[in-house]
Amino acid sequence: MDKLFAAISLFVASLLFPQTPIRTQHRSVLLDCGRKYYTRDWILDLLEEMEDCHANELVLHFSDDMGLRLESKTYPWLAGSDNAWSLDPSVPDPDPGKVLTQEDILVIGRAASDRGIELIPSFDSPGHMRYILERYREQTGHDIAMSFAPSCLDITNAKGVRFVRSLMEEYGRLFARTGSRQFDIGGDEVFPNELWPKAGSWQAWAQKETDNVQCSPYDGFVLYMNATDDFVRSLGYEQTRMYSDMVRESTLQLNARIDVSYWMLGRATPVEIQERHRVINCINFYLYYILDPHLSYPGGYADAIEREWTPQWFLGWPGCSDRVTGSCYCIWSDIPGSQTQDQVMEGVRPRLQAWGRKNGFLTPEGSEPR
Repeated sequence: MDKLFAAISLFVASLLFPQTPIRTQHRSVLLDCGRKYYTRDWILDLLEEMEDCHANELVLHFSDDMGLRLESKTYPWLAGSDNAWSLDPSVPDPDPGKVLTQEDILVIGRAASDRGIELIPSFDSPGHMRYILERYREQTGHDIAMSFAPSCLDITNAKGVRFVRSLMEEYGRLFARTGSRQFDIGGDEVFPNELWPKAGSWQAWAQKETDNVQCSPYDGFVLYMNATDDFVRSLGYEQTRMYSDMVRESTLQLNARIDVSYWMLGRATPVEIQERHRVINCINFYLYYILDPHLSYPGGYADAIEREWTPQWFLGWPGCSDRVTGSCYCIWSDIPGSQTQDQVMEGVRPRLQAWGRKNGFLTPEGSEPR
């Protein structure tokens, strides 16, 4: 009901308080190529579509719960024949064992640069890591996942954190060769609310590290994300972003320099976001294209984006436009076999064009305004 009410509120507000689209700093497209294999040529075609829409960032989300589809030379066993799982067994992965190579990334990066588009690596942690954590256990015999949450790294396990950092470093240095200056460090959907009390080891770790008995398990997560932000910047990256659903008030504070990708419609905006972070609008109701017929959003069609959505007005607090630095259209591959890559392109093209127009660039005919 909260999501339905929020959706109706957005629709009514768009009619009563029409907003003039503004041109923002970040105009990103996110491609979930961790759960579905997209060929290098297809991604090059996507870059062409993005250039037509004046998008300037391609976020490659190459790792998720169900798979990792980017070659690792440090850990070649990570990209094996079972590198992707499907949520729906009746629609299996059509491309088992296929991954993007590191050479593919360099070629895509050069093509992106030629079009004025920055390639951004997206590596989610500590959650959304089930595939990587299970492959690590199979390879080494060591379990570095939380006992009650197999998709989540145990951030108090030093060996596990070192492994994840080394993987991030390998990929970070690869993307840096393409000119990447930003890194998406994830941080979303760590635990459902009812499981946080089980993470007592995170609480004890946070209290020990900070000498503050007020720290909760969530503060352990904050420490981990801040350390991840610091680590990525030590590789030469200038900016990081993470998802909004795990950002909340706490004893410790997330580094304010981390941008927040705000995607959850129907939740109150935490004061932590309102007062401290720059925001990227990737609200799911309008900007999610999901490869799952049961997870479509009524606002996710071109006409709804055209009629109702703008980059800057969606959070519902006064003066929020000053904090919104961009938007991100997201292509999520939940059930990889439910659409071919050609069907994906056909589906997203009109939506990307509508999104581009509402970013203040394109006329209804698809050309740039004079």
